[in-house]
Amino acid sequence: MDDHGAGTSSGLGLAIVKRILELHGSAVKVQSEFKRGTRFGFELPQAT
Repeated sequence: MDDHGAGTSSGLGLAIVKRILELHGSAVKVQSEFKRGTRFGFELPQAT
């Protein structure tokens, strides 16, 4: 990932992802390490 526009985002994309996951009974998981970056993850139930 490049740093173009770093720090200028409004976070709208993450809010959309959060809502979609909530509708599927899941949540966004965040792991952040100083000077290493941030990792976002999620799990979805298997389709039946």
